[in-house]
Amino acid sequence: MPENFGGGSPVTTNVDRGEATFTPQTVAERAVPSASAAGALIALGIALWVFSAFGLDPGNVRSQRWDLFTYHLPTARRFAELPFLEALHDYPAATFPLFQILMGAVLALGGTVFAIQAMAAAIGAVMLALIYRQARFNRGFPPTAAAVLVATTLISPYFRGTTVYANTDTLSLALFLAAFVVADRPSRPSPGSALALACCAVWARQFYVFAPIALFLRDGFGAGRGRFWRMALIAAVMAAPVIALVAWWGGPTPPSFRQHLDWDGVVTKLGVVCTIFGLYALPSMVATARWHRAEFLAAIRRPAFIVTAVCIVLLAVLASFGAPGLGRGAGGGAAMVGLARFGVPVPVRLAVLTVAIAVVGCYLAYLVLQAPRANAVLLLVTLAFVPTQAIYQRYFDPLLPVLFACILRTRESETLGRSSGVILYPAVEFTLAVIGFIYYSRWLPTLSGV
Repeated sequence: MPENFGGGSPVTTNVDRGEATFTPQTVAERAVPSASAAGALIALGIALWVFSAFGLDPGNVRSQRWDLFTYHLPTARRFAELPFLEALHDYPAATFPLFQILMGAVLALGGTVFAIQAMAAAIGAVMLALIYRQARFNRGFPPTAAAVLVATTLISPYFRGTTVYANTDTLSLALFLAAFVVADRPSRPSPGSALALACCAVWARQFYVFAPIALFLRDGFGAGRGRFWRMALIAAVMAAPVIALVAWWGGPTPPSFRQHLDWDGVVTKLGVVCTIFGLYALPSMVATARWHRAEFLAAIRRPAFIVTAVCIVLLAVLASFGAPGLGRGAGGGAAMVGLARFGVPVPVRLAVLTVAIAVVGCYLAYLVLQAPRANAVLLLVTLAFVPTQAIYQRYFDPLLPVLFACILRTRESETLGRSSGVILYPAVEFTLAVIGFIYYSRWLPTLSGV
């Protein structure tokens, strides 16, 4: 069904998936990065990964190395040494157990911590290959643009940390990407297999519950009852172990980590999440301002956007009264942590949250409304963090760059993927890496014993 958002490029909607598609006439091919530029970015990413592998990245040593030896490795040893159900009943980590079970299998077979790290690095390499395949073959981006997106992930300090120090996020994100690669194949897409892979991502990380829901919303509706019921059956079978485990634990985390659940200050937490989303939405915002102003101005006059924007602004107003909950959560993302560490008063930080919800929230609504079912994943990622008090930047990175670049079906992602603007993605990651290194370097003399 043709759909025009106001005087700009015509957009056609795929009725089966509820997603916007773009004809070759919609987005003019613009100058993409040269092969040498893409190669240089890949080389930079590899150099930074080696830098992290040698323990020279203080932020990751303080966080992800600490998590490995404090939480994940002791959990893996339980699975290697104890009867399975005894190990599963409770363990010293907050995540669902799939990755720790794999780690435990490596230890049980005589492997070492280095072997576990090698496994994590191999999963990371698979993830990079999946990003290239999604961008190049499923989305049809030029080869150099797809390579730049791979470089973006390599440059990410959080990708480097989780692959070097064997944290759980790489496995979850690899399974999430595999699901969309399978679902988005130009020939013979398999939404059922994709849904099963997305459910496996939940087995490693609770908040990845957004992934199967997003795929079910996108591919389960509008394609006939047969597909709907097949996908519903797959979802029920794959969800059964999770439901049983949650019932056994008495909650979505192991009993020892019940403190991670916190339903208070929901609006404040949404504001914190919006500050994180805003960082990774910057390339898309630039694309809107540079190439899609007319479409944006037309879209914000549509009734659906106006109603959504009013609701978002009301949430922003509620956030301005959220001072008691501002300091409840752990982490907080780069923006909020930076403001707190520089001693910015709570009223000013609340003002930042209010603006973040209003501005970023409305912009995300604009992106979602371009193809509601396909892009609902943005809303679902946000809601996945409502029940937790632990909101760390690394939970969103490289998830959000991948989402904005080659999962969402928006004009902006299409334009950036076919233009020199794709360089903005690694530029954001490199900036965050530099800022993080400068900030955490103060602890370098004390990290040798961590």
